[in-house]
Amino acid sequence: MKTVFLRTLFILILPAAGVLWWVHWSPSVETILTPLELSEKDFELKSTRGALGTQPVLLIVDLKDSNVYSRYVAEVLKAEGIFCFEMMDISSTTIDDTLLREYPLVITAGSSLTLQRNKARLEEYVRLGGNLLMIGPPADFDSLLGIQHTNRTITDGYILFDSASHIARGLSHAPLQFFGTVQLFESTRANIVARLAPERSMIGSHVGIGFSSYGAGRTGFISFDLGQSIVMTRQGKPPLPGTLRAIDRDGDGVFKTADLYYDSFDYANRAIPQADEQQKIFVNLIFTLLDGNALIPRVWYFPNAVPAVALLTGDHHGWASQLPMSTIATWLNSVNGHYTFFVYPDEIDTTVVHDLASQGHAISPHLYYPVSSNRLMRGRLLLAHWFSSTSFFRPRLGDLESEIDRGEREFEKLNIGTGRSSRFHYLIWWGWTETPQLLAQKGYRLDFSISGIDPRYGQRPNVVNHWNSPMGYGYVNGSGQPMKVITPEGNLVDLFCQLTQFEDDVVAREYLSMPPNDSVTTRRLIDLSTEFIDQSINGYHAVLVWNFHPEHTIQRWPPDAPPTGPWIQATVNYLKQHHVPMLSSNEWLAFVQARRSIVVDDVRHDPSKLTGAFTVRSGLDVNGVTLMIPVPVKHTLKGLSGISYVLVDEVPVKPLPETNVVNGMEYLTFQVDLRAHRQVRVSYRFMQPQ
Repeated sequence: MKTVFLRTLFILILPAAGVLWWVHWSPSVETILTPLELSEKDFELKSTRGALGTQPVLLIVDLKDSNVYSRYVAEVLKAEGIFCFEMMDISSTTIDDTLLREYPLVITAGSSLTLQRNKARLEEYVRLGGNLLMIGPPADFDSLLGIQHTNRTITDGYILFDSASHIARGLSHAPLQFFGTVQLFESTRANIVARLAPERSMIGSHVGIGFSSYGAGRTGFISFDLGQSIVMTRQGKPPLPGTLRAIDRDGDGVFKTADLYYDSFDYANRAIPQADEQQKIFVNLIFTLLDGNALIPRVWYFPNAVPAVALLTGDHHGWASQLPMSTIATWLNSVNGHYTFFVYPDEIDTTVVHDLASQGHAISPHLYYPVSSNRLMRGRLLLAHWFSSTSFFRPRLGDLESEIDRGEREFEKLNIGTGRSSRFHYLIWWGWTETPQLLAQKGYRLDFSISGIDPRYGQRPNVVNHWNSPMGYGYVNGSGQPMKVITPEGNLVDLFCQLTQFEDDVVAREYLSMPPNDSVTTRRLIDLSTEFIDQSINGYHAVLVWNFHPEHTIQRWPPDAPPTGPWIQATVNYLKQHHVPMLSSNEWLAFVQARRSIVVDDVRHDPSKLTGAFTVRSGLDVNGVTLMIPVPVKHTLKGLSGISYVLVDEVPVKPLPETNVVNGMEYLTFQVDLRAHRQVRVSYRFMQPQ
């Protein structure tokens, strides 16, 4: 009997245990990912007294603060084209009174005890004429800011900009989501720019953003932690401490980008880039506080002063896509545009790929795809669907790494260089920031995997009347800008995430007519594209990204949806008509990296003479950089009777009149071409009214 039992154990149980071990086992995350360190380059940290005081803006943070996301304000400033700032860590040093007075503007992020211990110095700085902007201010600074804290709080609420305030001109007037916990306060003398509420329908008296005077200086505040809110809007909420590192919030057994935004995305705002709008009011508040006493130059988001750019992309899924790919390329060629194809490298003809690349279109691997030679990996994914209630069977980060490596090996055989952009098949996303770290390690620098999912999945409305997972189209992560990911340890990942607003099959499923009618559905899809294009041009200034699968131009998917060819052609024509460049991912990434390498230094402004100067240099060659000098708040370009001059290296440059007003603020704008590591000097003079 004992022998039979042991034999049964050996024949049945041990192999089963082996299968379970195979499904569950994976190398640890720590052995897969290279540890990141705090980068002085990313955060503009200055460690010596002599290195400080050379820029007009000082950003003060406490790098030992448990809230590491407050330091993300540095990334926000760069995304908004403000590069003339320095960042000071006060965790182990004291703010120097003399040093403070060298900055026209000081910004504090976070409410650490170290900051509170410097209250007297900051108060004196403002009293003598300095300008202070506090993000998430502690109660100790109430008298300085003109507010009074209460004992009430809001977590994950809404903010509404005051349409009557000049700071909010040109911005959204819908209630926008913010994330994190904020201690509420009331105004005692502050001018209110925005108000908060726990629900979108309850905007009331709670103060959100404002400014006031104190002594000879001015103060401003954003009541919630802007850095944390932007991070959680763009990246979704991180896993709670002690929980699984990988996130499958909708319980379907697969880790997807949609899990990042589960139960937090408000569908009422899906046509609004909520994070971008909050970043813009932050910039407007900065210029208002300076009040023309100092002018901070900005670098525009896009090349050649255009108000928006478009990236038309397509995921290729097999041999049948090759003819449609060439057809799409022909459409783009006719309007001087470029496409981005994410391809299965082992399921496409090399000649086709080389032909597309020679025309200027971008080719990158479409990662994490099912292939016959990788059945074991797909088997593990299948088990994940069967056992979705447990994490035991779900794919691991090691599986994702294997899939990326295989895709890379196949892509190398095409011999067209390295693909530095990515989009995952099925929008796979393991963990919160682990997947971006893995992509960055493998050499990728731009990812398009964040997008709405197919409405067939997860249609479970919750108590606040929005779907649990973001489906369909729109600004799922609240942003149309490329921004880096920050880890739970507070380090930046060298990868830009760029939202995909439109997945053709996803949006088509939402816009199907009943009964099915091709012309009605196509018209709806075209109208949606034109609506987003118009909004981006006229104020949102977002990068618009479409994923038009090539095979869907000849194949119906969903089965009752019309082919996407007419939708693509109408979108391309509308973009051309409105002079919106259609860039490849390679072209866009090159500009983004060059823009982020720009250094603006030696900024000077004489408010009495309305003259100033600054230097600009870039780490990379880049053409069509648009520089923006804010018009002094007390003036307008029309009232100033024009500009006497703008000089770049003593050579006159003609300003661009068509881009004077951006989100309610006026700028003098002009273009320069920059060569790597070569500095240019910019001088300007506003014509005084007679």
